[in-house]
Amino acid sequence: MTNLLKENVIEYLEKINKNNKIYISSSIKNLEYYYNKAILENKNAYLFKIENSDEKESLDFNIKLIECLEKDEKKYIFCDINLAMKVFFDKLDYFILEKGKEYSLKKIEEKLLEFSYEKEYIIDEIGKYSVRGDIIDIFSYGQDFPIRLDFFDIELEKIKYFDLETQKSFENRDSIRIFSTKLQGDAILMTTLLEKYLKNDVEILLENEELISYHVETLCLVEPENKDVFIQRYKELLSKSKLLNVSISENRNYKTEYDKLYSNKRRRVTKYKDVNELNKGDYVIHIVHGVGKYNGLEIINNKEVLSVSYKDRDKLYIPIESISRLEKYINLSNEEPSLYKLGTRGFEKRKLKYKEDIEKVAKKLIEVQAKRNENKGIIFSTEDVFINEFEEKFEYIETIDQLKAINDVKEDMRSPKMMDRIICGDVGYGKTEVAIRAAFIAAMNGYQVAVLAPTTILAMQHYKNFKKRFEDYPLEVEVYSRLNSNKKILENVENGKTNILIGTHKILSDKLEFLNLGLLIIDEEQKFGVKHKEKLKQKKEKLEVLTLTATPIPRTLNLALLGIRDISIIATPPEKKQPIKTEVIENITSERLREIILKEIAREGQVYYVSNDVKKMEELKKEIKRILPSYIKVEYINGQLNPKEIRKKIKDFEDEKFEVLIASTIIENGIDIPNANTIIIDNFTKLGLSQIYQLRGRVGRAEKKAYCYLLRDSNISSKAKDKELSMKTIEDITQGGYQIAVEDMNIRGAGEILGEKQSGVIESFGYDLYLKMLKEEIAKTKENKKEVLENVSVEIYNNGYIPNEYIKENERIRIYKRIYNAESIEEIKEIEKELMDRFGKMPIKTKELFSYVKIKIFAKENFIERIYEKKNKVIIKRHKNHLKNNETMLELNKEEFLKKVEE
Repeated sequence: MTNLLKENVIEYLEKINKNNKIYISSSIKNLEYYYNKAILENKNAYLFKIENSDEKESLDFNIKLIECLEKDEKKYIFCDINLAMKVFFDKLDYFILEKGKEYSLKKIEEKLLEFSYEKEYIIDEIGKYSVRGDIIDIFSYGQDFPIRLDFFDIELEKIKYFDLETQKSFENRDSIRIFSTKLQGDAILMTTLLEKYLKNDVEILLENEELISYHVETLCLVEPENKDVFIQRYKELLSKSKLLNVSISENRNYKTEYDKLYSNKRRRVTKYKDVNELNKGDYVIHIVHGVGKYNGLEIINNKEVLSVSYKDRDKLYIPIESISRLEKYINLSNEEPSLYKLGTRGFEKRKLKYKEDIEKVAKKLIEVQAKRNENKGIIFSTEDVFINEFEEKFEYIETIDQLKAINDVKEDMRSPKMMDRIICGDVGYGKTEVAIRAAFIAAMNGYQVAVLAPTTILAMQHYKNFKKRFEDYPLEVEVYSRLNSNKKILENVENGKTNILIGTHKILSDKLEFLNLGLLIIDEEQKFGVKHKEKLKQKKEKLEVLTLTATPIPRTLNLALLGIRDISIIATPPEKKQPIKTEVIENITSERLREIILKEIAREGQVYYVSNDVKKMEELKKEIKRILPSYIKVEYINGQLNPKEIRKKIKDFEDEKFEVLIASTIIENGIDIPNANTIIIDNFTKLGLSQIYQLRGRVGRAEKKAYCYLLRDSNISSKAKDKELSMKTIEDITQGGYQIAVEDMNIRGAGEILGEKQSGVIESFGYDLYLKMLKEEIAKTKENKKEVLENVSVEIYNNGYIPNEYIKENERIRIYKRIYNAESIEEIKEIEKELMDRFGKMPIKTKELFSYVKIKIFAKENFIERIYEKKNKVIIKRHKNHLKNNETMLELNKEEFLKKVEE
């Protein structure tokens, strides 16, 4: 066996006489490292690794592998052992589409169905296609992005990639290959496939036999029915490979610049449900008529309307342009609401009754905001060479939301207004980097920074992250908690030697005096007790404050803190972050538990087992060790252990010295271990929904597919059964954080968040309408609001609408909302452009809709009371308070007027 340091692997491969080199390893981290180094050295390198272990992924790998092997070039292929032991087919079927050629759309669709592609209206993953008029979207296997075919009659006019998340197209292509899902030929081992295509001009290298053997042993334990097959395949692999012994350094997860630059391929997208999305049968609330039931869209008198049923089978037809007057009724109890009767004053009376309450809340919020604006903060310099350099050293690509949050914070810091901003986003979405950049700016401006965390574990995690990011700069970072509380730290803070102090509530101690504190960063403020919050209030009045929260409830925060603080929401997941697969298991068996743990260990991962039964942890450890192979190590931590022991065990887990960590809910915050991607939560019905969500966020922090298993007994209390209603939300987690918030409020009641007095108001109006009414009340008294004329009459065009044959109903509702909520003609033009990209040539009725909306916005902005048409002339009537040269009426040529609106 050849012994090599990891850094010399590429050099070793280069010396091999064979043109093609295949490197197989059980370590994904090592494979990524070698692959990146090979790319930087301009090699023709390819990386094949399993992420999801599903049929679609295997098929995609098979196609990409053959495509790679067909290329006439010297290759470096880095391959995961799991793939190397899989069977592949050696022939592909496909058809080619070329720009400028003529095709039958019907025949293309027939071919896609023959290839077993699934038809959907809006595609969201590989193996699906969509037909919308002259547009065909296809996500073919072997492609990193889906493609959009845009036809002019039968001519294929454009071929473009498009983004699954935004559905917008980019990058023109001249041709595209669409592969069949039905693979052909012989089913052969991957190494045999490689030899066949490369005509034996290939050297296959296998990394670390003992690690591979251990890996194969675990695979056999996970799938005992396939044990003989695995062993046979392994023997065949060994017979064709040269063995290398590669040392694993501490930096094996190092990411190169290449990985940073090319990590933006988005092959799948998390499909978030919008809980505000209107579906037939939903309860809705109209701002004038109250609660009804939504029936869908209808065409009446050549106009599209929303149909709503009320009590005694009454129906209300709402013009689509008044869609903003209708909201989905989101209740804070599990009871069905009563429908109102049309033509009565019941709802109007209730509105009047609560109007005063809403006005009081709005007034109070504005007072708090005004008081806040009176406090003058520090004006930081946010742009210089060092700050720009520091930002460029961030090793990942920032998401759009993350960049916006960073810019919001920088804007706050350079303004004279005292900063009090919340950064809200799910676990792993990049809030810490926002805080790190704010801390760097403050420190480089000569101010000290305090970072406050609710637990010692979280404080240590922040210390580690901050220390790593600041290692190239002359900034002193210290941690202050029950584990680190010596006098030297106090002295360094007092004399200004410490630039950034991270710690628990001990930071609030009267013993601690900062020399020049300029910024306070608070993580998870809701976790602190009443006394600590009082101290926080005193400190916050005189400080720039940045609060981070992983609470996945953007709109609840918006409601609870409306007008008191500024909020930046990071709702976009990082590139390559995959949704966490969540499963509820009742009365789990030892065999199933063993399978779950071994499945993660077989892919070089680690496992959390969460149990709050602290007294029985030692027994639980013995039981888990009993059902697992002897080479798998298990440890446990809980709040009753010595803090130093907790810290050591977490460090050992992070360093992969053991595979399974049994823990209490103390790991809820602050544990960030990318290699742990399976979490098992015992007796989950005893925990709060938001707490489950937080614990679940301990996994899925890297690119690997993550798994969360929620265990329960069949006998649960009635209170826990209420929680069970919410577990649909956990299992189908694609709803995102807002749904979690609403469900949590269903269980706990709104009082904790909004105050008891407001709960009745919200119950009457529903969550969304209350929020809207409160915002409107605040807007009435706000200064510097752009003045526009609200009530205008436009009689120049038929209003127009979006026909069902152009865009289907659910998508149409979303687009109508965007159109009628738009505040500028530029916004309308962007939506218009997007529709033509996504749905093809626009029907006349839809063009009329866009013209009508543009004219209406133009009228509002220019204080035009009425616009109507007379003998091909456009008559404009200005509002009496906004006359120009005392002209009440103005007559324009129709074409000139429309041109003016467009410009």
